[in-house]
This record gives sequence, structure tokens and C-alpha cells, in this order.
Amino acid sequence: LRRLCKHIDCDFESVEARKAWEDGSVSNVETLIEAADSVSNKNRKRELLNQALSSAECIKNDTQKRNYVALIKDKLRDLD
Repeated sequence: LRRLCKHIDCDFESVEARKAWEDGSVSNVETLIEAADSVSNKNRKRELLNQALSSAECIKNDTQKRNYVALIKDKLRDLD
């Protein structure tokens, strides 16, 4: 998945978002989730959560990956 993702041209709002997507680290996923929780604009919140989701899908630990993906998907559902 990570190799495939490198071939996708993505336009990120910030350096932090790009770094989180590239390295898939838990701390960066948490940073994006916290950023999404702190904004009131629904579109921006959705964008940050989608970036967090992309990054979470690259986490190597399967349990952590499942937990973060489920959390983020719940937050995205709550926006609808």
C-alpha cells in the first residue's frame, strides 16, 4: 500500500499532513485527529480526518491501525 501511495499525487494543506501521510506514525495520526477536533469548519474537519485516515492505514501495527481507522471513520460518520 505504501509503495502504491507514493505513486498517487496528493495535495496536502500542510507539511505536517504530508509527513503524517508518508510515515504513518501514530503520533502524527493523533495530531491530525486533534487538529480536526479543534476546527469548527465541517469541510476542513473532514479534510483533516481523511488525511488522518490515509496515514492510519499505513500504520504497521495491525491492532493500532484497526483502532485508529475505526475511530476516524466514526468521526467522519458523525459529520454527516
